[in-house]
Amino acid sequence: MLDVVRRRLGGRVADRGAATAGLILLGAFGALALVFLAVLPLLSGTEQSARAQTAADAAALGGAEHLRDHLLRGVVSLRPGDSLLDLLPGTTGDATAAATMAGRNGATLREYDRSGRRVEVRVRLNEPGAAGTSPVEARAVAQLGRNGLNLGACRLAEEDPEPTPTPSPTPEGEEPTPEPAPTLFTFTCAGVLSWQGEDLTDLAGALRDALREPLRPRLVA
Repeated sequence: MLDVVRRRLGGRVADRGAATAGLILLGAFGALALVFLAVLPLLSGTEQSARAQTAADAAALGGAEHLRDHLLRGVVSLRPGDSLLDLLPGTTGDATAAATMAGRNGATLREYDRSGRRVEVRVRLNEPGAAGTSPVEARAVAQLGRNGLNLGACRLAEEDPEPTPTPSPTPEGEEPTPEPAPTLFTFTCAGVLSWQGEDLTDLAGALRDALREPLRPRLVA
């Protein structure tokens, strides 16, 4: 009889322990669920911020890349006294390129500003923010070349030809016509390169290759 009572009491204690453990587990799962629900919007917002920044970076680099291509194509039109700054176009083309890159990354270009070789953009994701907030925005700045590059100092000049020695008189006593010295064109870009040539077309072709890397776009902010 005593054994039966002990077994019944032991069973009740075990049941109570199992119930208590179940309640503890249920509470733990509930707490984890609440934490997850609280953190989820933060994680979503962080992910959207990262994507918005990626879109802004791509847009800024896209605008600057278009600007570099325009300058490289335009060196053929340089004349003595002209600088790369004189070749800068309006912002329509590079702004369109920036908008295209923003769109490829799920965003819309909201602002585009260019000052010299520097491009600044603001983009907005094409989706609502976390928990129904406003769409996430981001900014980025890109520039052509490294800090210190001055497009106005990248200039084509025409050097005065050296005087041609006067040829000796001919036996007949006629004064020979001196041959004109070739004109030498020099393109200098302070701290980047210096290039010389007698033919502007050949010089332009060499400059396109020489300037491609110094004018490579890079993010600065």
